Amino acid sequence: MELKTVKREIRIVGVDDAPLATQRPKRIDVFGVVYRGGYWFDGLMRTDVEVDGVDATERIAQMILISRHFKQLRVTMLHGITFAGMNMVNLKTLYEMTELPTIVVMDRKPRIADFEEEIEKLDNSKFRKTALNVAGEITQIRTKPNTKPIYVQFKGLKLDQLKEVMNVSCTRSRLPEPIRVAHLVASTGEIPKRLNPSRCKSQ
Repeated sequence: MELKTVKREIRIVGVDDAPLATQRPKRIDVFGVVYRGGYWFDGLMRTDVEVDGVDATERIAQMILISRHFKQLRVTMLHGITFAGMNMVNLKTLYEMTELPTIVVMDRKPRIADFEEEIEKLDNSKFRKTALNVAGEITQIRTKPNTKPIYVQFKGLKLDQLKEVMNVSCTRSRLPEPIRVAHLVASTGEIPKRLNPSRCKSQ
């Protein structure tokens, strides 16, 4: 699905996972928060993935595809490519399965060497290495003046389109609102009562 224009009310799903407890369960909840741009909360979806497993790509894709919001969605945002520990999303496969341009948003630049070290300790290391490699180059962008940058990887759109999406969706902090709220929902299990954004621009 080609992203031709970025409208103010473009529908985006932001995806994040619940915290990994000290006593590691077998599966972790993953939430998708649907936003129109960065202002209007439209809905919530949920799935679960295996801790340190290899099913995150398929489970997240299926969550999106069966959602009643799917036909209106134009962009998927992920809070990192790892869910439930080291259950890594293959960004290329997720993009191909959903046909939605996909953006990975990270608060800080990841240390790739640390990922590679962890991958070697787990089964299915070839699958995880592939997921790490196909995620592509990490790009730094600044979404709000006088704040720290964020780091992104993306499939299915150009850098100028990505910046347009950030301009529309980053309304309350340096993180896009779909990701910010998905993180809050995943952390607490509840939808925040107040969703009062203010505009910001990416540079």
